[in-house]
Order: sequence, then C-alpha cells, then structure tokens
Amino acid sequence: DIANLLARRELPKLQAQGVQVYLPVPGVQLRAGKAHANTSLPGLWLSYSTDGEKTWQRYERPVTVTGQPLCFKSHALGLQSSRVQCVPQ
Repeated sequence: DIANLLARRELPKLQAQGVQVYLPVPGVQLRAGKAHANTSLPGLWLSYSTDGEKTWQRYERPVTVTGQPLCFKSHALGLQSSRVQCVPQ
C-alpha cells in the first residue's frame, strides 16, 4: 500500500538529501498494566524511555507500566525521530 511504500522507499531518499520530514508520533494504549504502541506508517520503528528520556530502548513488545515516566517516539532509519509521546501515569 501507499503508506508502506512511502515509509520504506521515499522517506529514506528524502532524508538522504537532508529533507526534514514529519514523522507521526506513536499511538499508545494502556491495557492490563501494559503500554501498547504503534505507528500510522509501516516501516517506522519505535523506541521508549522509562528514565525521563535519558536513554531509549527499541520497542518490540508491550511495556509494563511501573509508575515511572514512560515515553515513546518513532524513527525512520535512525536519522530522524518524531516528537515524544509520554503516557500519563
């Protein structure tokens, strides 16, 4: 589909030319004590932080909510990231 084509082919080309592209912030849902995150563009990857945005880890599965600040952002090829989306605790 067009969103997949855009994220996987065209965004890297634009970034390689130095173009700052808009990356959508992740959507986050809290269910059963876990934060589930996704992005509207397939091909982007997500990361999350549990220490006030000091360090980031790649998001691969729902994250257990512990009462600490929990923030997410999306990435395209590691060159650029979206703004941060924090989950209210």
